[in-house]
Amino acid sequence: MTTDKLPPERQSHSKTIGSPFGIILNPSGGLTVMAGQTGTLSLSLINEGGTAPLVNAFIDETSQPVRNWCRHPEQRLALGLGQSSEVLFDFEIPLDTIPGPYPYTLIIDAPDHYPEETPILFEEQLQVLPYVQEARLSSDPTFNIQPATLATAPMPLQQGQPLDLAVLVQNRSDRVDRFRLTCPDLEAEWYRIIYPESYSPGGVVTQEDSLELNPGDQGTIRLIITPPIGVRARVYTPTVYLKSINSPELMLLDVVYFQIVPIYLLTAELVPILSRITHQDGQYMLFLRNNGNTERKLQANLGQPLDESCDYRLYPEDAYILPGGSAALSLTIHPKHRWKRPFYGKTVEFALELADLEEHPIPSDRFAASVLWEGRPWWQFLLVLFSAIGLLGTLIFLIWLSLPRPPRAPEILQFYPQSYNYEEENDDVVRLNWQLNEPKNLANLQLQGISPEGLVTSRPIVYDFSTGLPEMLQDYCQLEDILICINVPTDARQAGDYIFELVANPVPKRRGGFLRRMLSRIWRTPYQAATTQTKTIRMAGLPIPEVVSFAASRASYNAAIPEPPEKKNGESADNADASTASTSRTEPPKDASAASATNPLKFQSPIFSLEPGSSGAPQVTTPPQPAATDTAQTQSGEAPESATNGNAEDDNEQTENGDATPEPPFTGILLNWELKNPQQMSTLQLVGRDAQETVVGPDITYDFSQGIPQELRDYCRIRARTLRCTNVPTAITQPGLYTFALTPIPQQTDLDPIEPTLTDPVKIVSAPILIKAFQINGVEALPKYVMQLSSQPILLTVSWEVISSEDVVVELLPSPGSVAATGAIPYPLSQEAGVEVITLQATNGSGETVSRTVTIEKFGPGETPGAAGEAAPGAAGEAPAAPGAPGDPPPPPTAPPSETAPPLPSPPDSSPPVPSDRNTPPPSELPPTLY
Repeated sequence: MTTDKLPPERQSHSKTIGSPFGIILNPSGGLTVMAGQTGTLSLSLINEGGTAPLVNAFIDETSQPVRNWCRHPEQRLALGLGQSSEVLFDFEIPLDTIPGPYPYTLIIDAPDHYPEETPILFEEQLQVLPYVQEARLSSDPTFNIQPATLATAPMPLQQGQPLDLAVLVQNRSDRVDRFRLTCPDLEAEWYRIIYPESYSPGGVVTQEDSLELNPGDQGTIRLIITPPIGVRARVYTPTVYLKSINSPELMLLDVVYFQIVPIYLLTAELVPILSRITHQDGQYMLFLRNNGNTERKLQANLGQPLDESCDYRLYPEDAYILPGGSAALSLTIHPKHRWKRPFYGKTVEFALELADLEEHPIPSDRFAASVLWEGRPWWQFLLVLFSAIGLLGTLIFLIWLSLPRPPRAPEILQFYPQSYNYEEENDDVVRLNWQLNEPKNLANLQLQGISPEGLVTSRPIVYDFSTGLPEMLQDYCQLEDILICINVPTDARQAGDYIFELVANPVPKRRGGFLRRMLSRIWRTPYQAATTQTKTIRMAGLPIPEVVSFAASRASYNAAIPEPPEKKNGESADNADASTASTSRTEPPKDASAASATNPLKFQSPIFSLEPGSSGAPQVTTPPQPAATDTAQTQSGEAPESATNGNAEDDNEQTENGDATPEPPFTGILLNWELKNPQQMSTLQLVGRDAQETVVGPDITYDFSQGIPQELRDYCRIRARTLRCTNVPTAITQPGLYTFALTPIPQQTDLDPIEPTLTDPVKIVSAPILIKAFQINGVEALPKYVMQLSSQPILLTVSWEVISSEDVVVELLPSPGSVAATGAIPYPLSQEAGVEVITLQATNGSGETVSRTVTIEKFGPGETPGAAGEAAPGAAGEAPAAPGAPGDPPPPPTAPPSETAPPLPSPPDSSPPVPSDRNTPPPSELPPTLY
């Protein structure tokens, strides 16, 4: 806390001390601590007030670095009546602290119990002494200061009195050395250093700036410290440094302790500001100025006896004055009873006494003064005369009041509605209250309602009081000395603004004699109808339904992925295709021998090839490999399968344990809305539009004439005249950008159409593309095949399965082009040698494209596999690497091979299999190309 954060009304106490606390600081003259040591400041508080306060004692936040050195800069204590307590502030001075004085502010505050007398501020000083540690060598120079000064007994000095010190320096080295003396803790004008004079060869005396000593010699340097006039009275501890020219890294130091003798010089003057009391209070100012060099803590009070006819206010009672500072105390003399002001004037004498809280001498401690309470002015004597005249007039008025009065006409005392706002929705009617006096002279009351434009909006009603209280008002009125009617209903039921007028017609005046006519003229009593009106009363119409909020449950959705193929006989399509593929590999067709004889197929890859065997069935052969390589290939072929199975098991365990909750399937955009006054709504229209502002699907109309319709009862609730609907489904599932409009139709048909409320654009993002399967002859396609042509045409069965949203476009290139997301077609190969590329490409509505490519290299009989690739490099080009789809999908389904397509074998166990959980194998597992 700092003094800047104090409220303005409490900052004025920052320079005052005194009651309600007695404060003792130990040490009182400032704390002196050597660098690297710990010092303690003791604060003793004595509660001299009338309450038991909670006191906060702390070092001000602006007092840096002293606050950081204190272990506990903020402390709090409770004091009972007359109780005292002690607070200790421990300061740990770092070893590398620069010696010198460090000012800080100690604050004592009790804002909850003494807000007008606190906070109390003490401007203190922490003197840091240098860290002295002697580690001198036998050859190091030495010095001492004469006369010696001690910290416990500093040398006393007057202001301007010089302190002459002799610094004895001894050179104990074996070389001639020069020494210089400095005192950085003092200002340059505070001290003077005098080195011994030297003689030049010509006999001229020169002044030196250093002391030159031969080996083993001793010399003296004079240090004269002269404190200037006006410095504070306290202990000063400057450090004296002796530097050697030969050893600049060596620095000898010592401390000089001297104290400026305090001077107690105080000037006090009592000056009258207002010495006469008339309409204003008397005021005196006591001006104080501290011309000494010590801090003065003064307290002023009023001397006895005092004149009891006045109150004396002295503010402030205490003053804290720094050296050279000043303060002012204000004394106000206020008469207790101004109506007792004397007629001829009165002198009020008083005395102001001044005391020093630290018992320092004061030139004058008592100041006597007086103020003159002036007498009353002459014109106040006229008040007596005017009082006599007023008393006579009052007597005449009382006689006049005692005369008999003519009958008074009824007067409307109050006329107001029960409320100025009604609602037609609650079947309210305007109800009126009124009060009339003199009801015995009332003939009838006439009540009618008009509009602010003056048109009659409520038919006039006349209440006849000729036979007493009318029957229509008996349930609402009481007839005594005053007619009081409460909650009288009217026929104002429709929406609009009403102003009701009440007319009280008196009983016709009877003819009287001369005396009655004279009294009527004296009293001037009005005898006519009383009329009054209410302020505008508003009948609010039926509220219209209003859309408070309308938005989709999410800003964007991911389009649904089509369901996988239906299971057959308890197995998935993937398992069925896998079984078929396995059967095709293990059981060759019956006509395989004939087909092999007429059309021998030979697929060659870096790892396996297919050739007809002795029986005519296709036989898988592998090129010869070293044993170590076969073992490595076998291990590499098994690793992906085991890794895949392991990952699948981990995924299943994670789902079963509940660590990951799958997202529910996307069934359409969900809408949330909130409407006010749904009871006044007949229908609710919902319209959806795409990015081209085309209406998507038919308009949906919900009928609220019988409450919440059946199709919304699972999503909507009505509470406190508010309809809240959450996650209302729509049938929009196609990817795109949509906007919905919600329009409530009120039951009142004469109202203007309500503007529809629109949602922010809601986006359905196309689902990511996943090529789940791309197979040739029921086996997952490899990136490249090498085969030998024969005389018979070759027909392959190409099957695929692409998983994405409904807007996906699947193409099989180079032919037939666009195909379904899942299917299988026969694909004939050309009989020309070269490279033929088959590409499966899928593109969704967001423009994302994923493709798989298979390259088939064909060569004729008698040719080598590399020759075909080199013969027509430009025909097919280089086959691009098939990008894989992200994620780990389940094993791809396989399409049954065509009867006319020759079955292609799966790679043996020694070959690297194609992982079933991704579209293409990584580049590290792709086989090298043969030429």
